This record gives sequence, structure tokens and C-alpha cells, in this order.
Amino acid sequence: MKNDYDVIIVGAGPAGLSTAKAVSEKGLRCLVLDKSREIGFPVRTSGGSWIQDMLDLKIPETCYNPVSEVSFVAPTEKATLSFDKPVACILDVTELNRFLACRAKHFGTELLLESQVNDVLIEEGFVTGVEANIDGRVQKIRSRIVVDASGLSATLVKKVGLLKYWPRVALGVQFDVASPKINPEKVVLYFGNKIAPAGYGWVFPWKNNRARIGVGIIRPDSFANPLRYAQDLLNNDQLVGLKNDFKILGKEAGVFPSSGPLEKTIANGFVAVGDSAGQGSPLHGEGIRYAIYFGIMAGTTICDAFQKKNFSTKTLQKYERAWRQKEGRNFRIGLAIQKRISKYDDAQWDSSVRYLGKIGLNDPETVIQLFRTDFSYRNLWRTFQHSPIQALKTLLRGM
Repeated sequence: MKNDYDVIIVGAGPAGLSTAKAVSEKGLRCLVLDKSREIGFPVRTSGGSWIQDMLDLKIPETCYNPVSEVSFVAPTEKATLSFDKPVACILDVTELNRFLACRAKHFGTELLLESQVNDVLIEEGFVTGVEANIDGRVQKIRSRIVVDASGLSATLVKKVGLLKYWPRVALGVQFDVASPKINPEKVVLYFGNKIAPAGYGWVFPWKNNRARIGVGIIRPDSFANPLRYAQDLLNNDQLVGLKNDFKILGKEAGVFPSSGPLEKTIANGFVAVGDSAGQGSPLHGEGIRYAIYFGIMAGTTICDAFQKKNFSTKTLQKYERAWRQKEGRNFRIGLAIQKRISKYDDAQWDSSVRYLGKIGLNDPETVIQLFRTDFSYRNLWRTFQHSPIQALKTLLRGM
């Protein structure tokens, strides 16, 4: 039976579009299906990332706002790191997705919006396509490889049997705010149970005197309503300092899988990538740069599978080995620490921020590397050198 496409990808976010570009530029026929009406909408992420990664991934500067100062605020402690050259950035999420979509389409990817994928087709133990509702009509579309990049819903991952449910998720609510009082170069992170029980709050400047101001809370560690806490943070003049001189342009909500990666991200004829595979930082919920990196890895492995004309898990294992080798250890440590700090009381948050400030005075780069979920032996050793006793306590609390 002739296939309609070589590769079908479900989800037109960073993971799906990066996979699509990688396979399309090698000449494979690729279809991306997405239920949204428009690329990049709705926004479901705060968009924090890192400039070096954006440069490595060839993301244009128009897609992000550089920041040169990061403040960590606890109930009674505060630590601020400043950099001569910006290292972090806040993404214009819509612009980024549009760029990725244009790049994929340039190489021949077909993109079909307002298309709801409901199921996979399976023949002789291999995923061979999808069943989708397109223009009000259920259609079966066949391919050699199906990629689930659908995000938290992980629609096809569940159908294939790689996931039952996410045992831990982060619920986030943020306001897109315009104000002349927003500092475009400064990110602020807030900790403490009055700000965000089992989570944290943020002010992320992203464009033209605009910032995303919000709160994320881990379930099941807390069942507090993040909307209420986000509203309280936005109106807290003492912390945020907008003094009612702002305009709310929108409210955005999202859910991030915070359980760590799936135990298995492949099956015969099937690959999961991005949030649908749990491939984001469990420490603080960053996922976009991972989605792009792993989408490229998935696309490379899929191209190899076509060269070998073998679409079994044995061939697709190359993708699983690649992403685990790059970030698997960091994700494991990040999840262990997240499970611990989500139960912190205010005194523990004060102690942690005070500790970050102590390291940051002499070695701000190490603090940033740890916060970006880079738990290399080098970074851990440098942390230990600054304060051996406190570092040991912190690591033990995270185990």
C-alpha cells in the first residue's frame, strides 16, 4: 500500500517544526498536523531561554529579548546577578514558531492547521499513520514514521502505550503586561509560599516594554490556584513595582509535564519528541531549546531509518541514545531537586537564595549554569568549592 507521506508529525510547536525541517531538507515527504488555527497561538510558555543556545540553533535575534540581570527574590532575601554581556533571553514565542514554520516549509514541509489527530494506525506491530479529523471529515493518512510532538496531551504517545498519565505537572498562569516601568534587561524570579506554593513566580520582559508576569505551581505538591497567585503578584507594588501603571494585554495558561522524560520515547514506526516525551527541564519548566535540539536529533535518526529502509525500534534507538546522552543525567538530577524544593518552607527559600548570592558574588556563571539545568561535574565541583557544607546539604536534599 502506497504511503501518503514519508513522515507525519503531530504538533506544530518547536519540537514538531524542528523535526519537520530536519527530514524535509533531506528530501522526505513530511506533513505536520496541528489543531490550532494559527502558528504560535495560543502562547503557553513563559519563554525563558539562553542566548548561546539560540546562536547555536541559528535562531534570529528578532525572536528573543536579551537580559543581562537576573534577580532571585525570597521572602526576606534577595540575590542579583549582573552580566556585562547578556547570557539569558526571553523568547517571542509566536515569532519563534513562525520562523521555525517558515524554515520547515522552505524545505517542502506541508503544514495543515485546524486538524485534530485522534488515533494512530497500527499494522503488524508498526505505527503506519494517523486518523485525523480534517475539515469536519475523519481521514486516515499513512506514513512510514509518525512523530508525536503534540505537547502535554501526548495524544499518540498514550495510544501507543508509552504513557498512561503524567504523575507530576506544573500549572502556570501569566499575564502579558505592557508598562513603561518594565526593565527590558532584567528577569526576576520569586520564591516562597506566599508567592507560589510548590513553585515560583516570574517577571520576564520579552518585547517593547512588555513582560510576562506569572506563577507556576507543581501538582500534586500543591493544589493552589495559580491564577490567584499570579494576580496577587502582578498587583504587588512592593515586589513588581509597576504601581498600577500597566495594561494587561492578555492572560495565558499552560501545563508542563514535570515528571521527567518518558522511560521510552520510541516504538516501531514511532517517535515522541518535546513535551509529549517529557523532554524539558523538571527543575523550572524550560522546554523550548530542548524541543528544538531533540527535534533535530529525531529528524536525523528518521533520515537514517529511511536510508536503511528499517523503521523498527532498533534503528530508532539512535535518537533515544542521543538525547539521553546529551541531557538524561541533567534531567534526573533536576527532577530529584525539584521534588525536594517544591516542599520548601520560606526559611529554606531564604537560605537557598542567600547561598546563591554568596556563589554569585564570585562566580555568577556557575549559578547560571546550574539554573539552566547543567549539572556537569565541573559545575557541581565549582559549587562545592564555594561552600562545601552548604553545597553538600543542597545536593543531599535533592537526592
